[in-house]
Amino acid sequence: SPVHEMAHAYETVLNEGERREVLKWAGSKEWTRDVSEKFARGFESYLATESAPTPGLKAVFESFKKFMVDIYNGITGSEIDIELNDPMKRIYENEQSQQSR
Repeated sequence: SPVHEMAHAYETVLNEGERREVLKWAGSKEWTRDVSEKFARGFESYLATESAPTPGLKAVFESFKKFMVDIYNGITGSEIDIELNDPMKRIYENEQSQQSR
């Protein structure tokens, strides 16, 4: 999902303390693909439930959520803040549903 992929992008801006918290939660000493996938799935779960697996990860996930809201707020009023008609909305919805399969 787009949120899952954004979580992977956000990994690159985690500070050392946040990375340590993720590694501890994932039960790993180093950042691997498995850790990366668990982090992304964990964030998806957090958005769906507002519940993080640990207090430390709650802070990491809240920071990421703020990061995403800041991106959205940066779009508002910009040249990509455009009105979509119903046919365009359906095209994008179909694209998203195909990606989630």
